[in-house]
Amino acid sequence: SKLIPVSQKVLTKMAYGRLFMPQILPADVSRCLYLDSDTIVCKDKIQDFYDTQFDGYAACCRDRSIELFAPQELARTQVSKYFNSGVMVMDIDKICKDGLDKTFLDLFFDPPEWLAKDGCYCDQTILNYAFKEQVKFMDPCYNVQSIMFGYPQYTDYIKEFGYDSQESLVKQAVISHAQGSAKPWNFEQFLHWQQWQLGYRIWQFDVWNFTRKSLLQAYPYLKRYYT
Repeated sequence: SKLIPVSQKVLTKMAYGRLFMPQILPADVSRCLYLDSDTIVCKDKIQDFYDTQFDGYAACCRDRSIELFAPQELARTQVSKYFNSGVMVMDIDKICKDGLDKTFLDLFFDPPEWLAKDGCYCDQTILNYAFKEQVKFMDPCYNVQSIMFGYPQYTDYIKEFGYDSQESLVKQAVISHAQGSAKPWNFEQFLHWQQWQLGYRIWQFDVWNFTRKSLLQAYPYLKRYYT
């Protein structure tokens, strides 16, 4: 869609890939685990996260950076608790049963004015708006968001889950998330930055090309959006 905001540095076309999972995944896939390319799985408890039971559309973690520093996003999506879409277990069956797979496509290809404006958080805005807080908010160890390090408000929040400091949360991190514009593949001082950079290139180009090809095969009418 040419109306949805896209930034080649942070919010790229691939950021919208998770919106099309119900169309792309095989019909026998009832749920899926989505991880952003700037995440690292730190512990073998990832299976516990995938197997968690929930009644809503997804299991995910709150995005305190949005809640604290971008309150206009809460008003835009009409929620009081906002989740980060970079780490999610999605209930594909329920999403399709309730017709949200079509809602995703409608909002993406024909976005209302409030969504097309600069300042929205792309797919994350769409998902929060569509799910309407019908998600299970998980322990922050499943999405340790680096952008919040150093903020006392984050320490206050994680104390609700038994962490007495941000350092203790990091030690228990199941998934570490380099959220924000400072990405590991752009800075040589990051550990294994060359591997990060290679992985980013593969994700950015090969996976998006595969996603686009699959979409066009399933929905030929979408060709007008990809010239």
